[in-house]
Amino acid sequence: MSRTDKQDKIHALYKVLLLFEDLTSLEPTIEEADYTAYCERLSVRFRAVDGEIADTLAGLSKMGLELTHPIIRSCVLRMTNRIERMDD
Repeated sequence: MSRTDKQDKIHALYKVLLLFEDLTSLEPTIEEADYTAYCERLSVRFRAVDGEIADTLAGLSKMGLELTHPIIRSCVLRMTNRIERMDD
C-alpha cells in the first residue's frame, strides 16, 4: 500500500472521531444517522483491506451514541495504527 493510500485511509478513519465529536457537541451539525451511515460505508470499503477494521466500523455503526468519546477515540487510533503498520 502506497503512502498516499495509507494517508487517505487514515484520514477516512479519523473522520469517524470528528463526526462523533460533532454529533455529541452542544450544537451538532449532523444527525446520528449521518454518523452511522458513514461508519457503514467505511466498513464496506475496508472489508477487502482489513477484516478487523471493517468489523470495528460495523460495531461503531451499530452501537452509535451508546459509546463514549474515549472508546471511539481508542478504536479510531487502533484502526489507524493498523493501517500505518501495513506493508507498502
